[in-house]
Amino acid sequence: MIVGYAQHGLALQAIDLFEEMKRQGVKPDAITLLGVLSSCRHAGLVKEGRLYFNSMFKEQGIHREPDHYSCVVDLLGRAGLLEEAQEFIEKMPIRANAVIWGSLLSSCRLLLEQSVLQHTFNWQTCMLAWDVGTGQQECFRAEDCSNAKMIEIIDLLDSLADHIKTLGYVAEMEEDDH
Repeated sequence: MIVGYAQHGLALQAIDLFEEMKRQGVKPDAITLLGVLSSCRHAGLVKEGRLYFNSMFKEQGIHREPDHYSCVVDLLGRAGLLEEAQEFIEKMPIRANAVIWGSLLSSCRLLLEQSVLQHTFNWQTCMLAWDVGTGQQECFRAEDCSNAKMIEIIDLLDSLADHIKTLGYVAEMEEDDH
């Protein structure tokens, strides 16, 4: 019910039901709390969203998952608290995924906040490649040749493209490409 309310923009009903559930002694799970956080996000209830997020583990014993972090980033971003959202991401105990960064970038675009957008784009968005030989991650950006292994990366990509073609793959072309 809580998730249903959240999905249909009925934030206050979702929160009321959650509070009633707690009063009745029903223990929430991670999905329920995601619904509550989503309700806070859609209604702009920043203070409440923070409280629910902070209580997840302390009071409820619920492990926070990437979706919970993403919801808080989106909550802060929609409220115009972009620097706080960025700090939140940087202090998370998990590595931010594309959804989490996407939430911040969407808010930056929406609010036209160039300084946070610039910092996020320059320092946080890079491709991660796993080097099977060394077991290390390599970070590189499009059109950035400063990575010492860039030639190896390009050679490997070319080799993979050639191999895919030998298997019979033909790339679809846009009308303009003909």
